[in-house]
Amino acid sequence: CVRVIDNFSSGSRGAECVILSSHSFFMIFFFKALPCKGSMQPFCRSLPANPIQECLEPAVLQKKLLKLEFTTLFEYLQVRNIVGAAMKPVGRHAMFYFAAAVSDFYVPWNSMMEHKIQSDDGSMTMQLAPVPKMLGLLRKHWAPEAFCVSFKLETDVDILLKKVRSSLCKYGMHAVVGNELDTRKNRVVIVTRKVEMVLEK
Repeated sequence: CVRVIDNFSSGSRGAECVILSSHSFFMIFFFKALPCKGSMQPFCRSLPANPIQECLEPAVLQKKLLKLEFTTLFEYLQVRNIVGAAMKPVGRHAMFYFAAAVSDFYVPWNSMMEHKIQSDDGSMTMQLAPVPKMLGLLRKHWAPEAFCVSFKLETDVDILLKKVRSSLCKYGMHAVVGNELDTRKNRVVIVTRKVEMVLEK
């Protein structure tokens, strides 16, 4: 039974980034909620989400961490747009760190069925559309002075560097971090406008 089209990302990279940056920055952390597999949480990554645990989070106690929960892609895109526009007055003091893609494909709102899909009708073919790319809008309109970092994950190491360079130029990122699925926890390539480097554990 198909209930959702989900991303396998656990959110561990974003959660770890919050922990490492909690002493220096005010942060807004987007995380995926249940009923799908929820994202890992900073400061309690190996435990299920629990409001009591939030009381123990140092950044929350210092009012430096705002956690925004989303369930659907539509919620995420809308809230991210609002946050992006709200950060424009901050200028160069803002940084956006897109640790994972929420989804690459989706069913557009105007293509969704109005009523329940009937199983008596037999097999079904579903056509997915590419998720609208918002990074360019963020860089050009919503927060043009903010520092932006994005990630590119590939399963084919032969095209990884090409895709990373393309993302850097196409969306105007300040840096793009690329990794290959099988070695993603041990090896990354970081590309900026001036530097390309490989980091390994």
